[in-house]
Amino acid sequence: MKKKQIIKQIIVVEGKTDSNHLKRLFDVETIETNGSALNKKTIELIKKASQKNGVILFLDPDFSGELLRKKIIQHLDNNYSEAFIIKKNWNTKKIGVNEATDEEIVNAILRSATFTYKKNNSIDLYSYTTLNLNSFDKRKKICDKLNIPYSNNKQLFKRLNMLNINYEQLKELIND
Repeated sequence: MKKKQIIKQIIVVEGKTDSNHLKRLFDVETIETNGSALNKKTIELIKKASQKNGVILFLDPDFSGELLRKKIIQHLDNNYSEAFIIKKNWNTKKIGVNEATDEEIVNAILRSATFTYKKNNSIDLYSYTTLNLNSFDKRKKICDKLNIPYSNNKQLFKRLNMLNINYEQLKELIND
């Protein structure tokens, strides 16, 4: 039997089926939010896990998952990581961590992006706008290379700063 890869961070998921799927693939601890029923005790547990081990947010790429992600991030004051499965990879009507293939989950966890919650200005708005990222295709290319969900201009600017991507790094991403 192949030995499972150990994930040191705690992975935050929405439910028990997501936890079971991850534990089948990795040697990992998880915290379940119980979907949108996220309560203060669970938030405190996530905060403590973030300070001690670090956390990876791995929530469904749907509306509810995005709301949960935003709610949790408001309470994190340390660095955290996020794992994303891009929506184009879904073959079912329901989109979630549990519906993804093993390969998609492994790739998402291993390529999780580390965000800095604290206000960061690795790229300023003027520099960002000079790169003319007004087209869907350009932003999609950048998002795919960074393994983050597709973002509109405002959200991409915010996420680039959270990832500490500077002007030169962004230019490289565009030109690759």
